[in-house]
Amino acid sequence: MRMFIKILLLTLVIALSACSNSSDIVKKSEENIKDSSLPMETKVPESSSDSKEFEQLMGMTVLQGVRSYFEYEQGTVPLELRKQMTGLITKATTTFPNGNKEKFIKLGEHIEKDSFENARTAFLELADIYGLQVVESEVKKQVKESIKTDVPNISNLIADLDPTKVEATIKENAEAKWVGDYDMQAYEIKKQTEAYKKLVKFNLDTDAKKISLDKAHKKWKSDFDMIIYEYEKQMNAFADIQALNADSSDMKKILDRAFEKWGDDYNMVLYEYKKQLKAYESLKKK
Repeated sequence: MRMFIKILLLTLVIALSACSNSSDIVKKSEENIKDSSLPMETKVPESSSDSKEFEQLMGMTVLQGVRSYFEYEQGTVPLELRKQMTGLITKATTTFPNGNKEKFIKLGEHIEKDSFENARTAFLELADIYGLQVVESEVKKQVKESIKTDVPNISNLIADLDPTKVEATIKENAEAKWVGDYDMQAYEIKKQTEAYKKLVKFNLDTDAKKISLDKAHKKWKSDFDMIIYEYEKQMNAFADIQALNADSSDMKKILDRAFEKWGDDYNMVLYEYKKQLKAYESLKKK
């Protein structure tokens, strides 16, 4: 897993070495790279043309390294490594013009938070600015695949519940809901028990699934049938978000703002995106 940090460092050194004939600033920067850290400061050539060339080189190099982040499933890159990558990005772009520097900082923040969709949007925007050729599916693939079942051992809090207590709670709830109606009590107990058994078997192989299940449980407590409904609603919205064709920079910004507003409430993210996109398109026609 540490390979993607090493890849970023290696590509930085290679790129810096490649232009060493045109500027001694590269040599100074290389000397500051020690072990697994980037230079705390990167001095820029005095002429504006050299500065732009240097920024272009460093920007492309950082993006090449960051690309490796998207080779992993969301939720599988440890926080420690994400923090390291964020630090590397910040150090490598410290002398960039404010606008682009802020975009790189934002990218680093998204990576540190493992906000995959936001990181993807920020990465593609910067790739466009610095002319990095990217097939969008390369950085979108892992988000789509993050709903597959190949990252085991994420805790299922429903499976951790005491089955005896769950059984008793289901019975108590049914009796309280359908006082004196034994037929409906039996129906309610059967429905809730089946939902509980289904939830216990859920394979939570991504953070998105675990977060959605935890939130659904917090909202509906021991109403296991509604927990399933809420969970599936969120997961359907999550899948729809991954299938969006937010190709333009404006569409990406709309989606980014929707995530910033609603976080991991994927149903509301999707709703917000569609609402804002509809309004945006109507304004363009005027």
